[in-house]
Amino acid sequence: MRPILLALGALLLGTLLVTYGALLALRPDRFLRFHDTFIDRSKWNRSAEWRKHVADVEYKVLGIAFVISGLFIVFSMLVKLL
Repeated sequence: MRPILLALGALLLGTLLVTYGALLALRPDRFLRFHDTFIDRSKWNRSAEWRKHVADVEYKVLGIAFVISGLFIVFSMLVKLL
């Protein structure tokens, strides 16, 4: 029972990484809205310096890295479950 719960938790983490990464790489404006739903909506978070630069190339590369690592986690857990 415990390995199945661990695998399902890893699948959830992988899908969140893929979602975060795809939004960060492709749609930075939607990434910020998605990020605000999961992270505290305080004024400090909305005025952070990184939010102004989220459309830069560095963040697109980071988003691609999130997608690749998330896909690796998802596929490795699917192979383990099947």
